Amino acid sequence: MSLGLGCLNAQNLYVKEKAGAQTSLALSDISKLSFASGIITINKTDGSTSDFTISDLRYLSFLNYSVGVAQTKVQPGFGISLYPNPVQDQLYISYESAKSDQIEMFIYNIQGKLMHQERINIQSGVNHSIINVSDLTGGLYIFRLQKGNKIETIKFTKN
Repeated sequence: MSLGLGCLNAQNLYVKEKAGAQTSLALSDISKLSFASGIITINKTDGSTSDFTISDLRYLSFLNYSVGVAQTKVQPGFGISLYPNPVQDQLYISYESAKSDQIEMFIYNIQGKLMHQERINIQSGVNHSIINVSDLTGGLYIFRLQKGNKIETIKFTKN
């Protein structure tokens, strides 16, 4: 069986190991991918090969999840943290407030379409919220937290 990679709308294959190392390979440099005996072998057009033990891998992807927003990103102002990033089903949000108040949280897709909105009451100190994002399709999103006329935004990726 042969799988052509030319139809993909991607430039690279990213191999992320559980130990943290990530290898980026240009699709144009890959001649063949083989999966046998728990090993992924990547044959390159220059004749060299790269072998990866499947059990040592976190993921293979055509999207680079190591760029963009860090695992936990803190923004000045609200002290916002979003995690995990990338997210699968539940997006955890932590934020600080000097006083009890009301805030609004929004999630927009990359085209600017509003995908989620909620208004909640918060207490002074550190607050935590969870948003179910399992219905969102994979891609890049913008999280916006608004308190009065103050707005903070953070990008996140949905797997």
